[in-house]
Amino acid sequence: MADLSHHDAFPQTRWSLVLAAQGEDEVDARAQGALSELRSIYWPPIDAFDSEPKLGSLDDAPVTVSVIHPTTLEEHLGFIYKRRKDASNLSYSFELSSGLAAWTAAGSGDLEEISVIDKGEGTETVTVRATSPVSDFVRRFIRLKIVRISG
Repeated sequence: MADLSHHDAFPQTRWSLVLAAQGEDEVDARAQGALSELRSIYWPPIDAFDSEPKLGSLDDAPVTVSVIHPTTLEEHLGFIYKRRKDASNLSYSFELSSGLAAWTAAGSGDLEEISVIDKGEGTETVTVRATSPVSDFVRRFIRLKIVRISG
């Protein structure tokens, strides 16, 4: 394992264990365990977007957009993401924040799904829009939370 003794003041994390083991012929059990934990944490969201992490493509990455309401012509915060149609073991939900430090689950009246486009091959592109216009908030952030449902 790489020598990280000059970093003793910082606590070890899963990421630092994996980084220290990078390029080593023999990886210790703690680094292997850390990598296994990281895979279990981060693979479900990657799998949910039906992306191969080694490809590095951002073509299907979720994106926050400005959406103009067709009736009021007011600007609303929107979010476009790719969803697997056959993924009954995944739960998609949204969270909202005014400052990125604290997040709350979006309620049924906070967002509305305005578009679902079948992309073939079992995926669809979904667009959601905040029901309140941007002008109602000083700052507003939205994020997509994907959870694998045990079953």
